[in-house]
Amino acid sequence: MNALWEKRERGRAQDALAAVMRERSHIIETIPDLLYKIDVEGNLLLWNRQAEIISGYNAEELFGRSASSFFSAHDRVRVEEAIVAAITNGYSELEADLVTKDGRTIPFHFSGSPILDQNGSVLGLTGIGRDQTERRRAEEERSQLHKQLEQAQKMELFGQLTGGIAHDFNNILAAILGFTQLAMGRAEMLEDGALNSYLYEVERAGERAKSMIGPMLSFS
Repeated sequence: MNALWEKRERGRAQDALAAVMRERSHIIETIPDLLYKIDVEGNLLLWNRQAEIISGYNAEELFGRSASSFFSAHDRVRVEEAIVAAITNGYSELEADLVTKDGRTIPFHFSGSPILDQNGSVLGLTGIGRDQTERRRAEEERSQLHKQLEQAQKMELFGQLTGGIAHDFNNILAAILGFTQLAMGRAEMLEDGALNSYLYEVERAGERAKSMIGPMLSFS
C-alpha cells in the first residue's frame, strides 16, 4: 500500500515539475529580450525564439556561429573582449549594434556571465540582450529639445541686448537731432548757407539712423 502511495506521489511530483518546465519554457520563448548561450570560444549554442525573429536567421544558420559575427565590423572586437571579460571576471556588459540578416542594425545592451561546472571550470557563457532602439530615440529627442532650448535662450538674450541698445541709441539720436535743429536755426539767423547745408546732412543721417531703431525693437 505504501509503495503504491509513494508511486502516485512521485507521479504527481513529476507531472508538477513537467508543468513548471513547460511554463518556464513558454516564458523564455515569449519574452521580448534575446536569451543566449555560447561556448568558451564564443560560438552560439542555444537561444530563444526571439533571437531568430529579430536576427532573421533560422536555427541551422545560428547554431555554432561565432557570436561576434552578428555585429557590425567596428563592434566585433568589443564583443569578443566582452566575452573574454565575462568568462574571466564573472560578468560583462556592453552596447553594440546587432546586424540582422537583411542588413538592418539594431542597438542592443548585452550582459553575460559564465556557466561553471562542479569544479568551477567555465563551460560557456549565458546572457541576455535588450533592444535599445526606443531608449536611444528618446535620448536623441531629449538632446534635440535641449539644443532648441539653448537656442531659444540665446535668442532671448540677444533680443534683450538688442532692445537695450535700441533704446539707448534712440536717446542718443534724439539729442543729436534736437541739437542739430537748434544749430540749423542759428545758421539761418546768421545766414550761413554752408553751415546750414552741413547741418542738414547731419540731420538726414540722424533720421536714417532713427529709421533703423523700429526693426531693432520689433526683433527684440
